[in-house]
Amino acid sequence: MFGRLTRFAGVADDGSLELYLGLVRERVLPVVRAIPGFSGYLALSDGERGEVLVLTLWASEQQMRESEATTTQLRREAADKVGATVRSVERFRVAICELDAASG
Repeated sequence: MFGRLTRFAGVADDGSLELYLGLVRERVLPVVRAIPGFSGYLALSDGERGEVLVLTLWASEQQMRESEATTTQLRREAADKVGATVRSVERFRVAICELDAASG
């Protein structure tokens, strides 16, 4: 399993965070769920710093790489709509993955 970690800046608790989260639910998730190899999505927010970290999980490195064009476009659209900036995009091999979906 592989993960892509994206750091957004400029997403504060002034309404832009809720706008961003709504956009993810309505526009981003339906698209990425349909991409082969998609295995999960986590969004972590820090309103005080105005940051959102997004981790997408992929079954293989190849599938993660093949998703790049689509996810780059979605990232750009999401950032533009809420006035955020994409600070960084990093890729990792997942060493341990333990998620309890019931506690979501």
